Amino acid sequence: MPPSTSHPPLRRSGAFELETEFGTRRLEFDPDVFRGRDVRILVDGARVADLPFPKPASPYQEISFELDDHKLVGATWLLAESSAAGVPLCYDLFADGRSLTDGSSLAEVRVGASTPRAPYPRSFHVLDMVLRIAPAAATPGLAVGVGRGAAELGWQRAILLLALMLVAVVMATALGSRGWQRIRAAERQSVRRRAALGWAAVLSSYAVAFVVMLALAVLLSG
Repeated sequence: MPPSTSHPPLRRSGAFELETEFGTRRLEFDPDVFRGRDVRILVDGARVADLPFPKPASPYQEISFELDDHKLVGATWLLAESSAAGVPLCYDLFADGRSLTDGSSLAEVRVGASTPRAPYPRSFHVLDMVLRIAPAAATPGLAVGVGRGAAELGWQRAILLLALMLVAVVMATALGSRGWQRIRAAERQSVRRRAALGWAAVLSSYAVAFVVMLALAVLLSG
């Protein structure tokens, strides 16, 4: 009897919880995003298989392996528009030729995911970069600004203010990233529209964070 998922995962999530006769096993797809060399398959943290990292020219990869005497197929592929680095990826796990996510057949997924992908739009690259570097880029400026007001605030309040501001930036980045991922995945919409909506989501998140930081500064300096 094939293992089953107690909570069917999203295809863009690389984590699966499998129920077998040996108990609950956690299977994860672990992509090497920075070097783009492979996608590891981990079971309870142990490496059991490797997949070549998908590229636009070869967007679909799969591998067969065994888990607790069950034959499985792990697959990973690119979205229709993906970067040369292979981001973002989709994942799925198959038992007896059927997806443990939605029941679709392995043959159907192979056909739908193996078509070479279009180049990743430059506007998408820029948005991805902004979300990656925003927290690191904001930290020095916030530290300098809060440090200059430390004499008036006192060091304890200054450190607290800096910590709260950094939390606001991190939360804004997380919210902006989540919104951007959903917008980017809406492939029926044009690239231009998705880029515009992405910028609106990201800038709105940081605008709210800025207002929150001003409010914190006023509150702690009062």
